[in-house]
Amino acid sequence: MTKNEITDLFLEDYGLERPKKWSIKTYLICILIIVIGWIIMALHIMKEQKFKAEYARRQREYPKMYAEEIKKFIGDTSALKASGLKKTGLEEDQITALKPIFFWGYEWDAKDSYYRIGSTAGDICSIATFTLLFFTEDQVVVYRLLKDFYHGTQKENTTEYFYEDITNIKTGEETKEINKTTSINYNSLTLIVPGDSYRMSVSSASDDISNSVQGMKTLLRNKKKGNRGGYDA
Repeated sequence: MTKNEITDLFLEDYGLERPKKWSIKTYLICILIIVIGWIIMALHIMKEQKFKAEYARRQREYPKMYAEEIKKFIGDTSALKASGLKKTGLEEDQITALKPIFFWGYEWDAKDSYYRIGSTAGDICSIATFTLLFFTEDQVVVYRLLKDFYHGTQKENTTEYFYEDITNIKTGEETKEINKTTSINYNSLTLIVPGDSYRMSVSSASDDISNSVQGMKTLLRNKKKGNRGGYDA
C-alpha cells in the first residue's frame, strides 16, 4: 500500500472529489436538450427522405417533360418555316428543287451546354439546334435556330451553298467526350464544300432522315448533270 493510498484512507470520501449534486432544474434542462436533439435528428431524417423522394421524382419526370417541351417546340414546323423564310429572305415560289427538309438535334459541342446522360429520356443536352434546308433552283439555303433552353435564349443564322460547290453530303456518327469516363455518340449530317463544311446535329438516324439525305444526294447529282428537277408542293 502506498503512502498516498494510506492518506486517502483517512480522508473524507477517501480522497475522492465528490461530484456536485444537480438540482431538479438541471436534470430537466438536460432532458430537454436530449429531447430537442432527438427532434432535430428526426426533422433532419424527414428532410433527407423528402429530398430523396423529390430527387427521384425529378430524375424520373423532368427529362420526359424536357423531351415533351422540345416536341412541343417542333410540333408546328410551319412556324419554324415562316421564321426561316423571313430570315433567309426567300419566297415560297423560289423553293422549287426539293421540298424543305427539317432536322433537329442536341448541340453537344456548344460551349455553354449542360448534359444529363442516361436519363429517362436518354442522353439530353440543354442546347438544341433546329435546321431547315431550302432548295432553290441554284442553291441550298440553310436556316438554323440554336435554342438554349437553360438560359432561355435563341440565335438564328443562315448559310448558302451553290449546288455546284457541294462536293459531298456525309452522314455519320460522332463521339462527344463528356468527361474522362463518359462519352456519347450522336448522328450528324455534313455538307462539304472545298475548304469548308457545315455540320448539323441529327436527333436520330430514322428512315425519314435517310430518305431525306438520299433525296438531297439525288438532287445534287441531277444538278451537276444539268437537270432542273423539282417537286410537288
